This record gives sequence, C-alpha cells and structure tokens, in this order.
Amino acid sequence: MTAVVAMVAVLLGVAVAPASASDYFPDYVSIKASGNYSAEVVFPDRGGYSSTVVAPGGTWTKKMSNLNYTETIEFYGYYSSGQTFLILRLQRNLHSRGILLGLGGTTARPVVQG
Repeated sequence: MTAVVAMVAVLLGVAVAPASASDYFPDYVSIKASGNYSAEVVFPDRGGYSSTVVAPGGTWTKKMSNLNYTETIEFYGYYSSGQTFLILRLQRNLHSRGILLGLGGTTARPVVQG
C-alpha cells in the first residue's frame, strides 16, 4: 500500500518522504503546515469531518475515536484565493497506526514530509 501511495504522489508531482516515517501513535492524526500555504485534513468516511485550517507554521493534532476500520483520509492545501488543492489521499486504519505529516513546499510543488 505504501508503494501505491508513493507512486500516485509521484505521478501527481508531490514529493513524498518514506511513508513508514509517518506512523504515529494509534488513533492520533497530526499535521504541520510547513509550506507557504495553509493546510487541512479531511475524513470523508466520518461525514466530512475535518481539522481546522492550519496556517503556515501551525500544527493540528487530534485523538480520533478508536474505530477499527480502514478509512479514507485526505490532505488539502489552500491557494491564497481560498481554493483548495489535494495533496495526498490515503487509506489508513488509525486504530492500528496514526499519522504524523508535515505538509510543506509551495502551492506549485507541495511536499509531504513523513
């Protein structure tokens, strides 16, 4: 699965650090907006629940409920106009492995730092 996510990211022009580095405490999700854009994480399988919009330099960490199923998780960046762009979409069972990601780079070339 890690190889598939990395390959999709490369095809989309997103630089990706090794996905194994993004493992975090079970049930937790943490993002750091380390690029020149704001970022957000969205959980479509949880009715579209999302983080707050994280300004550059900011972080968001949340202990999600310990549901034991694989779900879709999407990471978005924001252009200065307020429109969003998809950085990364993945499938993860947060109860098994949480997520710790830095979303860096620029709007023209986002970088996922795991």
